[in-house]
Amino acid sequence: MIAVLIGRFSPLHIGHQMIIDYMIKKYGVENCLILIGSSNSISDRTPYTYEERLLMIHTINPKLKVLPLPDVEPGLEYFNDGTNDVWLDSVEKIVKEFGDEFVFYGGSVKDLEILSLRFNTKVAIDRNTGGKGISATKIRESISNNNFDDVKKLIDKKLITRLVH
Repeated sequence: MIAVLIGRFSPLHIGHQMIIDYMIKKYGVENCLILIGSSNSISDRTPYTYEERLLMIHTINPKLKVLPLPDVEPGLEYFNDGTNDVWLDSVEKIVKEFGDEFVFYGGSVKDLEILSLRFNTKVAIDRNTGGKGISATKIRESISNNNFDDVKKLIDKKLITRLVH
């Protein structure tokens, strides 16, 4: 079984890390895969390059397998439901390279809504309760507003110097 987490990781925060830690504990790091979504996009919602996000993940978990997952329509700020099948096809193609049995993890049923149309999905740690309501949007806003005290509570200390200039 391969455990998969898809996210933009913009930035990687302790909520993501909680899910990754859960997956590693349950399946072992060798059976975990991280897909960095919007790997070909830069926007207000995704202000970090794929390479920067990859470095964030590998700073915390250097042994994790991480692959890019490009947007079907890179110019869109929010996703277009009309491209869900194309996106799901690209996800399936990547994941099938690792085997036929995989499960997608997330922080809420809503996070997994589109994936659950085709794949086995599970909520590892509910983002609104166990995940403490952590949101990358709130973190990006705190960085923009120079509210670094909040950022320091939600980001691993190994990443703070990369995110707070």
